[in-house]
Amino acid sequence: MRHIERNPFARHTLIRVVEHDRPGQGCTWCGYVRTVRAVPQPPYRYGLDRDSGPIAWYRGLFCSRRCLESYMGGNAAG
Repeated sequence: MRHIERNPFARHTLIRVVEHDRPGQGCTWCGYVRTVRAVPQPPYRYGLDRDSGPIAWYRGLFCSRRCLESYMGGNAAG
């Protein structure tokens, strides 16, 4: 699990994990399949780790944070 951005005022952290069991799956927003040296890589799952409760996972798998933000209409961490 990787911490991407912490918002201390909203008391949550944007996190991402690699979905190792889904290599080669395309991004929910753009359809891109991440590759390294022509080898398909697994996509990322993003979520909000709130101080007061469990992690709230976003629906879908994404190739990058930029695609997540586009998919969410610019409200990925809020």
